[in-house]
Amino acid sequence: MKWGARSIAAILMAATASATAPAAELFSPEPAKLARQVADRIVAETTFAFAPELPGADDEGFYYIDFADSLRAAAGGLYFARADIAVGTDEPADTLPGDKLATARFGISHSAGAVEVRLDGKVIYAKTTKQDHFPVGHDYDRYDAGSYVAVDLAPGSKHTLAVRMLPGKADAARIWLGFFGKSGATLSPRLKVTPAQVKDAPEMLHFIVAGPVPAPKGIATDHPLGATTPDFSGDYEGADGLPVRWDVPRIHLQRKHADKLEYADWRYFTGAILDAMYSVTDTFDSLDYQPYINRHLDFFLEKRPLIERERADYGLIHSAYGHYFRFALLDDAGIPALPFADRFLRRFGAGAAAKPGDADYDLAHRAAEHVMNNMPRFSDGTIGRLNPVPLSIWADDMYMGASILIRMGEATGNQAYWDEAARQVLLIDKHLYDPATSVYWHGKLGENGPHTTSKWARANGWTIMAKTDILLSLDKGHKDYPALLAAYKRHAEGLLKFQSSQGRWHQVLDNSDTYLETSASAMFIRAFAEGVRNGWLDETAFLPAIEKGWKAVAAEVREDGMVKGIVKGTPILFSDDAYDKQPVRLNDPRGLGAFLHMTVSVERLQRVLADGQP
Repeated sequence: MKWGARSIAAILMAATASATAPAAELFSPEPAKLARQVADRIVAETTFAFAPELPGADDEGFYYIDFADSLRAAAGGLYFARADIAVGTDEPADTLPGDKLATARFGISHSAGAVEVRLDGKVIYAKTTKQDHFPVGHDYDRYDAGSYVAVDLAPGSKHTLAVRMLPGKADAARIWLGFFGKSGATLSPRLKVTPAQVKDAPEMLHFIVAGPVPAPKGIATDHPLGATTPDFSGDYEGADGLPVRWDVPRIHLQRKHADKLEYADWRYFTGAILDAMYSVTDTFDSLDYQPYINRHLDFFLEKRPLIERERADYGLIHSAYGHYFRFALLDDAGIPALPFADRFLRRFGAGAAAKPGDADYDLAHRAAEHVMNNMPRFSDGTIGRLNPVPLSIWADDMYMGASILIRMGEATGNQAYWDEAARQVLLIDKHLYDPATSVYWHGKLGENGPHTTSKWARANGWTIMAKTDILLSLDKGHKDYPALLAAYKRHAEGLLKFQSSQGRWHQVLDNSDTYLETSASAMFIRAFAEGVRNGWLDETAFLPAIEKGWKAVAAEVREDGMVKGIVKGTPILFSDDAYDKQPVRLNDPRGLGAFLHMTVSVERLQRVLADGQP
């Protein structure tokens, strides 16, 4: 049996059919006007091009050495690198106990061969491998190195780091190394790693390098370059007969998206914006963003091979489209693939058969299957993250995972996608819903661990968005529909209690001392509008809140289409005050998709209130 009689596609067609009907202007300013202002600004600020960029100070916490690229490749050649390390004196107040400097871990991955690392003259790593190992990403700021070793980096201390490598292959001599806490978080912000004896080195340089020199005894060769205090100014005979001296590594330009907010990148907020633009296009006759969406999706498909080659050529971890290549957590896999599923749905219709080889299908299918099968989970099946501790549940993930499953359920008719989306919504509700306030904690640290301290507004926004979307998509006969509707109503009633007299909601919902935030407020208004339109919520109670919230959020839109008051990307934090200190950014893209969805839902509600049209 196939569910989805009230699919998104059907609702969108109904909205399109009624677009020409005159709708009383119950909400001012007009939703179409606001949608155009904000969407046109996004279009104007998107640059479908890459700009050159020098590498940053470190790459996701790893310092990178490529001997063969920076020096010369020579069979049987031995290479050296050296750095000075200055440890900061401050331990941030929110540092987890296992992430203190004094309990640091040295982490290293490298291509095949023999590698030795000395810290202050003491060997802390020595291993020969026959296989390459590159850092593997699992979450924001969470990458696995091939090996870890405990080291003591006392606050304020200074150290020397010496590396030698005998590559397994002359042209593959790469090392990624860094210092990390027990949680996996990088300690690089608290360290200054500079090329040994080099004054005023640019921030992207961390080592001086030398080689290749002959290695008749392998990595244990007694060579002057490996001395505790080598002569940094001398010349030595190389493995290929050419002179060798200490030098700085070669620096390459990388590709970076040219638009300042990186709309053209593979990010969750990009997927949310494009998904919302499809809804805007379907709802308002006067607005059509499909050419922009198509250009966006096709640009990624065209440039993906270029970035993949660059990552391989330069050993990059972070890069343009970096989250696509990491493809670990829901931020990487779920929403960024959503517009590809949207386009597939529009091209082939609801319930289409699988079409391997179609670029849109392949991307959306890969994402949905990753959510279904490859995510870390609690024993009850709840999808988790490795950040801030393994495993943690984030309320945000209710939307990050369910959205792509819902859309692929609609596109393919595969009931398993709807079932898993419903299951995840209810599981996260079970773990994070707070009956005392009827809203959600931001996270939970470990399956049997505590909730985090705060009820962050935008995390609650993602959860109410997820419940709204699945109720719009799922047939009322589905076994989980009653529980989903009940969870939606509980949450909506809780949110209603915390709306400010101004109309928006606070950054921490139940703490009126925190600032008013726009993106979460847009999400709540969107959810309320759909609730009233579909009869899930009482119009008498919720319509005044929608009207007041609409005016308040609309007031945050400048004439140039920029939206004010959107908080920047926010990890799980450990106090209301920490959330309150998170800065807001003008037109931060993390809130723009929600804003556009709000205009669509308010317009649909307006039509129902005016003449009963869906």
